[in-house]
Amino acid sequence: LPIYKGALDETGNLISIYTANKNNKYYCPDEACKGEIIYCNGTIVKPYFRHKASNCTYYDKPNETQLHKDGKIIFKLLCETKKNIIIRRVCKNNHYEIYLLRTFDQNCELKLEYKFSEDMRRADIAYLCNGNLLYIFEIYNTSLTKTDRPEPWFELKASDIKEMYEQNPFD
Repeated sequence: LPIYKGALDETGNLISIYTANKNNKYYCPDEACKGEIIYCNGTIVKPYFRHKASNCTYYDKPNETQLHKDGKIIFKLLCETKKNIIIRRVCKNNHYEIYLLRTFDQNCELKLEYKFSEDMRRADIAYLCNGNLLYIFEIYNTSLTKTDRPEPWFELKASDIKEMYEQNPFD
């Protein structure tokens, strides 16, 4: 199953496919689209969302793997729920560094696809405070990032994000 089968409701909250209903309106969670989508739930096929006529590729033909794209969206939203998230990073000699992401204050923000260098390199997710880059998060499905990022930076496996989501869904 994809890690995220949801949509935004009329107030902008993320709704799971499993709590949606046919009476409400829903919108694409892709920041570039936000088009209206339809909740479908019949007796033969599992529940799903589909676009009304649209050029959006989020559900139909994503330009990057759905797992990677969803991982970015879910991790950003998990962070924005203002719950503590513990991240372990393997260092040399298999020792762990542990980072605790706490409630973000008013001067901090998360940005998707953040350009962090003059050579156009981008982070999947950047954590900025007062405009200063503090952390970079790279989401991967099968292949780790091949280039260095400003420290500290973290590589998070999309399936691990799926587990975080399943333990603490937004609904």
